[in-house]
Amino acid sequence: RGAVACLYLGKKLQDKFKISEETEIELNLCLLDPVPGNLIFPSKYMDPLGFSMANKVLDVSNCSVITRCLSIYPYEPLPDFSFHAPTLTKFHPSTEVEEDVTLGC
Repeated sequence: RGAVACLYLGKKLQDKFKISEETEIELNLCLLDPVPGNLIFPSKYMDPLGFSMANKVLDVSNCSVITRCLSIYPYEPLPDFSFHAPTLTKFHPSTEVEEDVTLGC
């Protein structure tokens, strides 16, 4: 769950320090199989208050502190009901995002 923790760190840095796009703080992430540990479907549709970990990291589009991100996903994702569905995160428009697939699961 380290990849999800990095995304959460980006959100917390943005909120706590009120980071604007002019600051010199940059967060570069390498996310290996970002899995929140709870189900994606119920988090999207049955958690309107955003309490689940999946909901907290699905959208980091307000985090300008994340400048670059490399996300690596397994080519055969496990089904959502196995609590191992990866998140496809929405990033800030200025974030340089590279997503890739690797062998394994």
